[in-house]
Amino acid sequence: MKLVRDKIPEVMRAAGQHAVVHAADAVEFQVLLQQKLTEEVNEFLISQDPEELARRTNAAMPPTSRTERRPP
Repeated sequence: MKLVRDKIPEVMRAAGQHAVVHAADAVEFQVLLQQKLTEEVNEFLISQDPEELARRTNAAMPPTSRTERRPP
């Protein structure tokens, strides 16, 4: 299982690719997010490129958080 950015499954489907999705609950999301951030930090430590780290850590948020963060 992999944490992906918003709309990636829709983009894949539009390109004719198959996407299997799973909606993580809050606890599972925290675990997946920690794994993803650890992966990104490790890649940064190897590359030492802060711009790449900034691009790659545009963290995905669960749908409820995205909704709450939108301006009214």
